[in-house]
Amino acid sequence: MLKEVEEFHSISPKLFIFDEEFYEVFLLERSLLSKNNSGCFEPVGGKKKPEESFLEALSREGCEEIGSEAMAEVTIIKEPYHFRTFELSPGKFIAQVFFAGTVKDRERFKELAKRDLSKEHSSADFSLLTHLPARTVPYIWRALKIPRVRSGIFTPQTRVIQ
Repeated sequence: MLKEVEEFHSISPKLFIFDEEFYEVFLLERSLLSKNNSGCFEPVGGKKKPEESFLEALSREGCEEIGSEAMAEVTIIKEPYHFRTFELSPGKFIAQVFFAGTVKDRERFKELAKRDLSKEHSSADFSLLTHLPARTVPYIWRALKIPRVRSGIFTPQTRVIQ
């Protein structure tokens, strides 16, 4: 799967951090001062530099967005479970590669992430995707394959945000 996305103009690995007990995912809310998608929710992650591996990019972006201490609490499943592509502008294609992760201590992770939250985000918390208003979720997340986490086994399931 990763070889299929290497040719795109921009590659963006995204990390969905799941809480197994409550079946929730950790999302960041973009600041109203952000240039792109202000007020929208997104997972941890961002643009991959050409010299980085996907996991290196996730780690760097995670440290920038929620801090290194919070990222140290995350166990990342090393293989991506899904990817999406879309055309940003004529001839400019973006690939997003989705990874899954879990945390053992939800409250400690939230406290660390909120403490070190980047300026491009205004809040961060665990949420059921279906509980978010559609207008606050960028269109690329509206139909998203979410793995169901159970005892370390990730099984793709489809959830649609209305």
